[in-house]
Amino acid sequence: MRINLKKIPVFFLAFCIAIAIVLILYPSLVDIGVGVTILLFGILNLENGFRIFTEGPLRKILRRSTNNLFKSINIGIFSTAILNSSSLISILLISFITAGLISLKAGIGVVFGSNIGTTFTGWLVAIFGLKLEISKLAMPMIIFGIIFIMQKGKSIKAWGYIIAGLGFFFLGIFFLKEGFEQYSFNLHLFKTGEPGILRVLSYTGIGILVTIVLQSSAATLAIILTALSVGQFSYPDSLALAIGSNIGTTFTALLGSLAANPAGKKLAFAHLIFNIITGLVALLLLQPLTLSVDKMASVLGIGNSNYTLKLALFHTMFNVLGVIIMVPWINKLISLLDRIIKDTPLEIEQPKYLNSKILHHPQSTIHALYKETEHLLDLTFEIIAHSLNVHRSDLLSTKKIGEVLKNSSTPIDIDIQDMYALKIKHIYSKILKYATLISVENLSTEEVVAVSNIKNANRLIVKVIKDLELFRKNLNFYLNSDNEYVRDTYNKFRKRLLKIVKELFINIKFFPYQSDQGSNVTKISQENDLRNIKNNIIRQKSEIEELDAKISSIITELISQDLIRSHMASSMWNDSIYVARIGENLLEVMELLYTEGKEYDS
Repeated sequence: MRINLKKIPVFFLAFCIAIAIVLILYPSLVDIGVGVTILLFGILNLENGFRIFTEGPLRKILRRSTNNLFKSINIGIFSTAILNSSSLISILLISFITAGLISLKAGIGVVFGSNIGTTFTGWLVAIFGLKLEISKLAMPMIIFGIIFIMQKGKSIKAWGYIIAGLGFFFLGIFFLKEGFEQYSFNLHLFKTGEPGILRVLSYTGIGILVTIVLQSSAATLAIILTALSVGQFSYPDSLALAIGSNIGTTFTALLGSLAANPAGKKLAFAHLIFNIITGLVALLLLQPLTLSVDKMASVLGIGNSNYTLKLALFHTMFNVLGVIIMVPWINKLISLLDRIIKDTPLEIEQPKYLNSKILHHPQSTIHALYKETEHLLDLTFEIIAHSLNVHRSDLLSTKKIGEVLKNSSTPIDIDIQDMYALKIKHIYSKILKYATLISVENLSTEEVVAVSNIKNANRLIVKVIKDLELFRKNLNFYLNSDNEYVRDTYNKFRKRLLKIVKELFINIKFFPYQSDQGSNVTKISQENDLRNIKNNIIRQKSEIEELDAKISSIITELISQDLIRSHMASSMWNDSIYVARIGENLLEVMELLYTEGKEYDS
């Protein structure tokens, strides 16, 4: 395999060359380099394992446990402590906020909590990695982890990554400690002199830089603790390094926000602002915090010279202090972010076929009204597909709907209210305006009926969107439910609606991009086409009624067998009504536009 050097970033290439030169010139650093590499590989495996689990339980926990700030902070603490990665949490949150699953305020709360949760790594290293002969346990963990990884099951593979990751993590710490102990390096920037502001800022900067390079504050903190344990750093210098690592970790979230929408970018900048303020507070209060750590350490029974545990305590204390300081300002922080990062303005969709000149020609106006309604339907179908978490290209492909649904449970980023305001409302109002202003004196009875049908069809289209907004609130929640019966029911709802939409496009030959071809207003001229459409509408209406009755029967059975909770049942019953109404209104739109008053021809 040939390596294309042109595709490798210059900075990354220069960094690798610099590392190679350092290792050649200073071979004594190889053991430490091996330790760092194994440590990072362990963290990477841990993230790979937990990332598999985030596809299910963690997504649900984050979504369900962020309805108030206190819960958000707590879920941030515990999820980050378990996952050992605040960066992974931040990237997940950005994707959730981009998809509209959680609010920005809830996301910021989780970020606050994750900064406390990430301090768990320090305790893990200080208590187990440095105090116990963990290397004896590391190798069996790696062996069993790799055996698990080689299995086919998704869950057992994930556990394999986690177990092996922990093994590599502790093995990396072992090599780091061995390397630092074996070679008498002097890692101090200042060999003499009392600590001063320049010294503190220098070590803080190193902490930031190392964390940016390693892309992991957990790895940076593990290195700091290991070096501290063998006297490579002084305790005061390690405090500044820890503050720097806390600030440096935000750059991963900033990189993850580049492709996010404005809400995702706001979360990443909130993370940056929080960590910078927390870091500045820690630097300004370094002396009082150090004294507080000493007092708290004596209360907890930590020896005065046990600097590794005291560093872990300091890391936790200044992050807790940052949360205490920032929580009262969270609303002002959001206001500041709203001013700095503007929501992307979207253009309002404009009519394609309606203009003031056509009103002088009533027949042309009717023709334009039909085409503009089809334009509106095209936009509506896109909203429907995305609201049901399906891309229109997949829906109109040769794939069966069931196959499309299997790969479409992830919510698509769409705000139905915004889409209505931007894509539907203006065109809808123009259609009603022109349908009202049209002169009816010279119109035939069939033409008057056609205008009336157009107005009624457009009203129904708006009703569909309004009902869809109500239905989607529960849809995304229950599609990720732990209860398989609820998930199955909501997929039945999606399948029914998507089937109607697909047949509107395919069976009625409704392709908006072809609407300029031919002179027939409805594009359906043959009687057998009309007959097929009428039969299709009758069949679809019957299937909607059957599904509604079937869902009612299923819900009753599930409740009687205690397979679903009462609140699930009420949601399913309500949403069954919405689905039936959406389907019936879409079919009535089809009926009004394509089967009634077909004697009229422009």
